[in-house]
Amino acid sequence: MILLGSGETGSVYSIGKGRVVKLFHEDRYIEDEYKACKYMGDQTPFAPRIYELVEMEGKKGYEMQEIEGELLLDLLDGSGDFEILAKLVGESHRVIHDYDGSHLKLPNLKDVMFLHIDQLKHFNEVMKEWLRGLLEDLPSGHALLHGDFMPYNLIYSEGRLTALDWSDAMMGPAEADIARSIYFILDPNDYDDAVFTKKSNKFIEAYLNGYYGNRSTMGIIRRWLLINVVFQYDIMISKGIVNDFSDRLKTYIDKNFEKLGSDSLF
Repeated sequence: MILLGSGETGSVYSIGKGRVVKLFHEDRYIEDEYKACKYMGDQTPFAPRIYELVEMEGKKGYEMQEIEGELLLDLLDGSGDFEILAKLVGESHRVIHDYDGSHLKLPNLKDVMFLHIDQLKHFNEVMKEWLRGLLEDLPSGHALLHGDFMPYNLIYSEGRLTALDWSDAMMGPAEADIARSIYFILDPNDYDDAVFTKKSNKFIEAYLNGYYGNRSTMGIIRRWLLINVVFQYDIMISKGIVNDFSDRLKTYIDKNFEKLGSDSLF
C-alpha cells in the first residue's frame, strides 16, 4: 500500500487497479461515513464509487474508486495560478448546486440546524431563540450540498475538480454551503499555512467570482456565515479552545446580535 494522505478521521492508501482504501483511526466513524459516501457514489455523478468494507493491518475502513489527479490543496500551495484555481472551485461548486437532486433521499439542512440549536451548550435561551428566528427567515432551498467543499477534499485533473468525502451531504440552500466554505477558508486553526488561509480574501473573491460572476446573494450568505460561526464557536469552547480566533468569533456574534449585518465577514 502507498500512503496518499492523512486526515482527521483516517488515512488513504493506494492499493492498485484503480482503487484506494481509507483506513480509520477510530472505528466509530466508519459506518455512517461508509453509508453516506456509498449512497452519493451510487446516486450522483460527482462522488467516487464506494465498494466494500475492509480490514487491513489491524484497522478498519472501506475500499473506493481512485480519482486520478492532484489534491487541490497541494496544487494551490505550489502553483502560480492561485486565483484561476480559486475561481474553478467556485465554478465547480455551482455545478453541484445546479444539479437536479430531487431523487436523492438526504436530510434537509434547515431541519438539522433547528435540532442543533437546541443542543448548543454555551448560548442561553434568548440567543437560541434569536438563532431560530434567523434560521426561520432564511430561504429553504433544494440544492445538493457537499458540506465541506474545500481544497483538501478536491482532486484536480485536466481542468476539472472532483469532490471527495460526501459524508456531510444534505439538501438545502446553496448559500449555506457557500457560507460553510467561506468559514473554513477564514478559519486558521487547521490549515494556517495553506495559501487559501494566508490569502483568504483573494481566495474568497475569486471563488465567488467563479460561482456567481458579477452577481451574488451575499446578504443571505452572511446570515448563513453567522450561523456557522455560532456553531463553530460552541464547538471550540466545548473543547476548551480559547484563543484569538475564538475571541474574534465571539465579537462577531455579539455585534450581529446587537445589530444584524453589522459586519460583512468576521
